Amino acid sequence: MADDKVAIWGSGLKFGRKPANGELLIGNGEDMTMATLTAGAGASITNAAGAITISATGSGGTVTGVTASSPLASSGGSSPDISLTGTVGVANGGTGQSSLTANNVLLGNGTAAVQGVAPGASGNVLTSNGTTWQSTPPASSATTWSTSFKTSDQSVTSSTSYVDVTGLTFSFDANGTYAFRFFYAATYGPETGLRLSVNGSAAASSLIVGYSPTIGSNSSYGANIIFHAGAVPSPSGGFISGVVVFGGSSGTFAVRFAQGASNPGATTIKAGSYIEWRKVA
Repeated sequence: MADDKVAIWGSGLKFGRKPANGELLIGNGEDMTMATLTAGAGASITNAAGAITISATGSGGTVTGVTASSPLASSGGSSPDISLTGTVGVANGGTGQSSLTANNVLLGNGTAAVQGVAPGASGNVLTSNGTTWQSTPPASSATTWSTSFKTSDQSVTSSTSYVDVTGLTFSFDANGTYAFRFFYAATYGPETGLRLSVNGSAAASSLIVGYSPTIGSNSSYGANIIFHAGAVPSPSGGFISGVVVFGGSSGTFAVRFAQGASNPGATTIKAGSYIEWRKVA
């Protein structure tokens, strides 16, 4: 048997010679051969009695310079400073914005810079118009009326110009349809009279009203709805109710009043008057 061979003999092994430091038993297809490991590129092997040490050789590669493309910048050399300049575009994982307004909701905008939606008025909700998102007042329930009461008297003197009844207004959405009910209590002298109207900061495309009492009345938006001449007893009260359809702008709906004839005597809308409204479409 050759010196570097190892034969299987009965239940044991038969060595042709003593193994050297670092030698292993390696199968050769017929029996076992004693051999050491061979080091590959970049490695060294040290054999010792009962031990084999494998180590890497060389120091590896060396960085000689680093470059960067916008929005990154490099100071160059083997130890560069890497900095970020400008804004990071959406295509590179950024927002495309140099700053974001506090508390705005961000909206995607394709590969262009992100957009923001401001919170708007207190109580607003984020709603879709079918194309994008916007901050709008919550839609009123079709079965719930909102109510605003007049808490103090309000008077006009020596004027036939309409003024808003303070506190008896409500905000409306563009293209919204609203039902409203207005109850009034008023006092005025026989020489002053009382005129009532409804109007808004944006035009209505339709107004249908009912009123009681029906003295000198019509249903023109911004014109007289009820006109109490001086012959009508004072104090008096009544109702105006109706449905108003608004155009393409949002705004504020208001109940208005004026004297029937200019006079130093006061025409007064009394505390306790109120308006109710709800959005129906």
